[in-house]
Amino acid sequence: MASKLTIRKAQVHVPYTCAWCDSEHDVNWYCNDCQEALCDKCKETHQRARRTRNDEVVPIKQANKQGEAVLPEVCKVHPGKTCDLFCTECNVAICLMCFTSNHKQHAFKHFEYEINTQKHYMREQLETLKYKLVQFNEKLSNRQKDSTTFKESVDIICKDVKEQGTKLKAEIDSIVDNVLAELSSLVAEEDKLLQQDCEHDDKSVKQIKQLVEEVEQQSGNPSSETLLELTGRLRTTIPLHDVTGTSVLPRPLSFETGQINTDQLKNMIGYVQTGSKKDSTPKCEKKEINNQHVRKLTTFQTPQNKSICPIDDTYAWVSRFDCLDLLRVNKKGNVTETVKLDLTLEY
Repeated sequence: MASKLTIRKAQVHVPYTCAWCDSEHDVNWYCNDCQEALCDKCKETHQRARRTRNDEVVPIKQANKQGEAVLPEVCKVHPGKTCDLFCTECNVAICLMCFTSNHKQHAFKHFEYEINTQKHYMREQLETLKYKLVQFNEKLSNRQKDSTTFKESVDIICKDVKEQGTKLKAEIDSIVDNVLAELSSLVAEEDKLLQQDCEHDDKSVKQIKQLVEEVEQQSGNPSSETLLELTGRLRTTIPLHDVTGTSVLPRPLSFETGQINTDQLKNMIGYVQTGSKKDSTPKCEKKEINNQHVRKLTTFQTPQNKSICPIDDTYAWVSRFDCLDLLRVNKKGNVTETVKLDLTLEY
């Protein structure tokens, strides 16, 4: 007769048990029709019986086991006994002797039914795993796409930043060139004034030199006529050359070095924004503040014209009217940070 036991398809080596006499000795045959193992003695009986005489009995190594056909599970506690039951509390296959001795009060199922249940569960879990695998692959794919899109966005922003930097550098170069051009214009103006002043004075120098030479030549023993001529020229020429006249001197120059305003430059370059530009909803985070610590902060003894702004339960910002420093003070009263303030007013 055919066995109703079901065993795993994996060919784990266990001692074969004769399906007819439960003997483990000389089990050398297998009936492909009944899907049963037979010992030498029962093999002969099997072939003489009217119902099984035409069955295909072959050496057990040549057995043609069907897809669902398996060999009986042999009990590890009671050799020679097959495990017909499954203890659901201990999660173990048991034989009848195991059930009677140790599992009588436990819930159990027929081994064949449990195997079918386990197979059904395995198939369900396999489908679940496959579904999860698809989900994880899709998640990874989407994450990689998001990363690629993000990096492409960064590349575009980098290009914009470089272009903005190039424009800013060009503007700075233009300002520098204008200052240098202004200086060159001042030099050209000074050259023109110098030429005008020197031209007048050079003419006076030539006239005075000529008169000096004539006077020196006639100073020895001039005739009365020559003497009267020279003295007349001296009286009319000397007042014409006033050395005390002022020249148009070049205006003194100085250069006030500009201060590099990093914050202003950052504003000119631009800022990186995270999140969507369309999302204008203000973001705020609720922070719990220890009122006791704030009360300690606000009891600092500060002179008049000072103000204090507690930030949280650990520090506060303190400012003074006549001081250009903003002080960060911890709850012990120690200054931990100083920020320079630019309070220049433009009217």
